[in-house]
Amino acid sequence: MLLIILAVIFLQINVVSAASKCDYNEQVELNNTAANIKVSYEEAVGVDNSDIGLESDSGEMPNNEYLYFKVQIFNVTEEVYVKVTNSQNNDVKYLNYNESQSGVLTLDWKDLDNVVDFTITVYTSASTGCPNEELRIINLTLPRYNWLSEIAKCIGNEEFYYCQKYILSKDDISENEFAVKLEEYLNKKNKDEIQNEEEHLSFGDKINNFIKENKVTIIVISTIVVVGGVVASVIVIKKRRSRLI
Repeated sequence: MLLIILAVIFLQINVVSAASKCDYNEQVELNNTAANIKVSYEEAVGVDNSDIGLESDSGEMPNNEYLYFKVQIFNVTEEVYVKVTNSQNNDVKYLNYNESQSGVLTLDWKDLDNVVDFTITVYTSASTGCPNEELRIINLTLPRYNWLSEIAKCIGNEEFYYCQKYILSKDDISENEFAVKLEEYLNKKNKDEIQNEEEHLSFGDKINNFIKENKVTIIVISTIVVVGGVVASVIVIKKRRSRLI
């Protein structure tokens, strides 16, 4: 089952300029078309067939599977095309409706070692009255694979940021830094869990817990009170006797 990753997408919409060759009604339609374009990505598994038939030094067949991100651009129509660039290699791709599957354009991204920013610019196509005019810019950031997620200490702590499979931090941290941050996270998590449990305790449970946590103090105070009471009683009795004498 493929791991679906929700994309964090920062959108910037540019309306067709007043100098557009399209009339007002077509401008409105084109802007609505551009606003309807959505972008997402998901983890996918590919197979590298280049090593098929080769054996490893151990005599076993190599594992030809690899992970990559499948980027999809939805709701593309004949009235628009997109220009796709990325921050990693500055490669430029122009894609139009004819290259889509029912309006869905797909790009494969295999470099999972680095965080990459995609810029997807939507333009009007030649089928409109105002071709090659910029309609909208969509920014999409793909995370990188986090090798720290393979550490044994991450088992059971998958929600910890540096235990997640993919992260947006561009810089690695050392295993020592990881251990310190994980300990801080676990201490805070434990403290929050205790606080949450205490907030949901009944009044009687809170009294019982207070007694358990302060048993020694309560015993000492109780002893002092009892002894003090006894001493006070003895003093009173002696005073009464002295008066009778």
